[in-house]
Parts: sequence; structure tokens; C-alpha cells
Amino acid sequence: MPRILADMMGSDKGLNTVLEGALTAKSEGIDVVLAGDRERIISADPRAEDLEIVHCAQEITMSDEPMSAIRQKRESSMVIGSKYVSEGGADALVSTGNTGALLAATTLIIGRSAGYLRPALGVVLPGLGGPSMLLDVGANPDCESRNLVEFGFMGAAYMEAVLGVKNPKVALLNNGTEEKKGREYIRQAYLALKDTELNFIGNIEGRDVMTTASDVTVCDGFTGNVTLKVMEGMGSVFSRMVKEAAVSDLRSKVGGLLMKPALKKMANRLDYSYYGGAPFLGLKKLVVKAHGSSNSFAFYNAIKVAASAVGNKVIERIAEAYPKVQL
Repeated sequence: MPRILADMMGSDKGLNTVLEGALTAKSEGIDVVLAGDRERIISADPRAEDLEIVHCAQEITMSDEPMSAIRQKRESSMVIGSKYVSEGGADALVSTGNTGALLAATTLIIGRSAGYLRPALGVVLPGLGGPSMLLDVGANPDCESRNLVEFGFMGAAYMEAVLGVKNPKVALLNNGTEEKKGREYIRQAYLALKDTELNFIGNIEGRDVMTTASDVTVCDGFTGNVTLKVMEGMGSVFSRMVKEAAVSDLRSKVGGLLMKPALKKMANRLDYSYYGGAPFLGLKKLVVKAHGSSNSFAFYNAIKVAASAVGNKVIERIAEAYPKVQL
């Protein structure tokens, strides 16, 4: 049974929200350990006394500068939690906290998987043909061609292990589909990916990220983060426009009522809370970054996905894939 360490500190919605998600995961048989201020956790919900709690006296906030925070707050849940996982106390760490601090702490304390230069932050996106992964979405604003090749192997291993996608299609996010398009490091990555054992399908453009074009799309962290934020914004705008149109007149109100079940189903497909957060791939242990504003259901799903990834040996698969990286 995979053992998951759930960070109770740093959530935008407060301790009670993430604690409820952790307790739900525990009630369904997942072995969950809590990291955070013991007194605050038990005061929030006495049921937490039934779980193991790794006491952490400090908290890293969203406003903290990442490197300063992990140096100055050594008793924080991120630092102590990373050590706990690194030393074998748990198989994975799940946190809603400061992304930069989480990346810094886990990279320094847990360490990179052998051979890989940089860990990547991947996010699972809904799409017409099913979910796909986009990485990197923020951990590495600047990349070299080798990094993009490594991201391809990491993403393919995750999609196959966790979501059961056989021989995942891997693509480069670019400003055109032609082989010679894009910046020099992207063109070099294209040639390198062609020589790997990955199911590389070439370049795709931003409009194809959520279609059936690929199962894994790789890019530098700056491009990936901007792409992700644009998608989030468009989703919010589209939702508001549909709601406004549905109440604009009597006919629209009647049509809106008829369409409500279908629209609800579509909203669920687009809801990030169903996908369980974004994994940091390329580390020696699994780390999952849940959205800072995760509700209890989203945090529960993040724990559930972490347990599934550990059970399906995604870290081992990523490590085994490294010798296949040809540059």
C-alpha cells in the first residue's frame, strides 16, 4: 500500500479544506500521513488523531521567496516533509503550497532521478480525445534541447503508468508544425526526439494542445505556464458567456434548462479538481503539487493520484527510461 504524506500547510482555502480531503482519502483505505502543526490539525478536526502526524512548527506562505524560505524555515512542512519522504517515511508528498518553494525543497532534499538534469512540472489537461499532459508548466522557464527530450520521456512514463495510455504520442509545442520551425533549441530537440524510442509525432501548435493531437506535449516552463494560464482564463470566460447567454431571454432560459445536464457534464470534464494536481517528474520520489485553491475534493484526488502513481511505479519507469534518451 503506497504511503502518502499530505502537507496541511500553505493552502489558500485553509487547513480545514485540505484536512477534509486527506481524511476522505484515509477513509477509502489510502495510507495517509499528515505534515503540519499537530495542535492546529487536531483542533481543526479531532478525527485527525487517528492518523500519524509529522509535527512541523513553521509554515511557508505563498508570499515567501522560495530559496530564503527553505533556508530560514527548516521546521516547515515542506522541508521536514521532503526529508521524511526522502528517508523512506512515505512514498510521495502532496502539497498545495508555494510552488517555487516546493520545487526547491524537493529538488535539494529528495534529489533528481539519476541522469535527469531538471525535474519538470506536468499538468494533466482535459481534451477531445481524453486527458493529455503538458510539461513543463513553470519549473524551468529556460530550457535546452536535452531538457525537452527528457520531459518527453517523463511525460510518456506518467501517462502510461497512471492513465493507462499505451505508447503515448509525444509532441513539441511550437509556433508551426514544420520541422524547421521555432527557436534553435526546439529544432535541436525535434531532431533528438526523432532518434528516440518515443512515439514522437513532431510539432503541434497551441490550438492543438487540447485536441487528440498528442498524449504528451513538451515545452519550456515559460511557454507552458503562459499556455496553461490562457487556457484557464478562456475556460472562465467561456463559462461566464454561456451563463449570460442562457438567461438573456425567455427562449434562452428554457433552452438553458434543457441543456443544463449536458453543460454540467462538460464542466466536470474541464474541472481541474478531477485530475489531482500536477506531478513534479524527474525526482527520486513522487511529489504532487495540488492547486493552491484546491477544495477538499481536489486535494483528495491529488492524494488518490499520488497513490496510483506510486502503485504503478511511475518513478521507477522514469528512471528506467533514462538510458533510452539519445542526444
